[in-house]
This record gives sequence, C-alpha cells and structure tokens, in this order.
Amino acid sequence: MRICVRRIRGWIPTVGAGAWIGAASGLFAFLFDAIRTVAILKYRPEDLLREALDGFEQVAKFGFDPQRMHEMQELLRTPGGLAAYAASQLFVILIIFVVGLSISGGLYAAWLRKRASL
Repeated sequence: MRICVRRIRGWIPTVGAGAWIGAASGLFAFLFDAIRTVAILKYRPEDLLREALDGFEQVAKFGFDPQRMHEMQELLRTPGGLAAYAASQLFVILIIFVVGLSISGGLYAAWLRKRASL
C-alpha cells in the first residue's frame, strides 16, 4: 500500500481500497505458499507426511483419544489422505492470508486518512 500511495501523489486510499489491496497481497502471498506445498506433495510427499505425523504426535500429548489419533495417522498414509491434509492446510492458510492482510490494509488506509487530515 505504501508503494501505491507514493506512486500517485495526493491520492489517499479509502479503507475499502486499502482492504482490497491487502486482500490482493494476501492472495499473492498464498500463491507462493501453495506452489511450494503442491511441489512438496508431488515430489517429496514423505516430507509432508513426516510433518503431518509430527503434528499428530504433538496433538496426542494433549489427551486426545490414542485410537482416534492412530486412525487419523493411517488415513494420512494413503495418497488421498495426504492430499486432503494438504488441501485443508492450504485452505486455512488462504483464509488467514487474505483476511489478515485485508484487515491490515484497511487499518493502514484508515491511519493514512487520519494522518492526512491532521
């Protein structure tokens, strides 16, 4: 956003425009992570599986049902289960990036407007 404001002299974005710029930035940031995750899933699925199984082991320490955790680990060992895990991970990251950067872009635009009015 700072680059946009510096490029167009005198233009102060609205909160909505700042949110749109932030959401677009979040989408681009997500694309980088999605490309990395899909490449790992395609070429090194054992690394993704190891990461997921380590996460399940950490969750099991908090008192979750060990039988249920074992079932989930067996499901992850299938190609479809690992792909579903990667897809759900990417979906959560997409929501966090787009919503988080949209909020921060709107807040930054509001701060710029307030600063310009002083």
